Amino acid sequence: MSLEQLSICATFFGALTALIIFNQWRMQKGSEVIANEAKTVIYNLKKLSRYYNQNNYRVDRNTIKHVAKDGISLIEDLIESLDFIYRSIDSRQDKVTILLFSRVLNLNFYSYKTILNINKTDIEIGDILKDISSKYNENNKDILRLIVSYSLYKKQSKSV
Repeated sequence: MSLEQLSICATFFGALTALIIFNQWRMQKGSEVIANEAKTVIYNLKKLSRYYNQNNYRVDRNTIKHVAKDGISLIEDLIESLDFIYRSIDSRQDKVTILLFSRVLNLNFYSYKTILNINKTDIEIGDILKDISSKYNENNKDILRLIVSYSLYKKQSKSV
């Protein structure tokens, strides 16, 4: 083999090595972005859980609008983050879990909107708050388990 052929081979292998490293870095960076978003979801899930537990039975006319607005804001943040994760993963089973939980969040969102926009009695508002909390708590464990696995890099994002 001549020196020129060795030079061509070295250039080719150098470029191939750079391409392989770049692809691995890109996949790792994608997983890192998903993990960071998953950590945000975990934080918001915990915050929403505390929020439901604190406000489940409070039916004070002076704080109802504040309670509903806070709930709406948390739910909007969660839906946005879960949508990002949903679009970034391949697993059908994980996507179904996210969709089911997002449906619960949407129902809770509209329940809060009902509290804000319609005059309800204290008992009706209390029932709505209990229903919101109940639906959330029933579905919280599955989504939390899934999102934790993404935050700890146990699951991968889409292969690009």
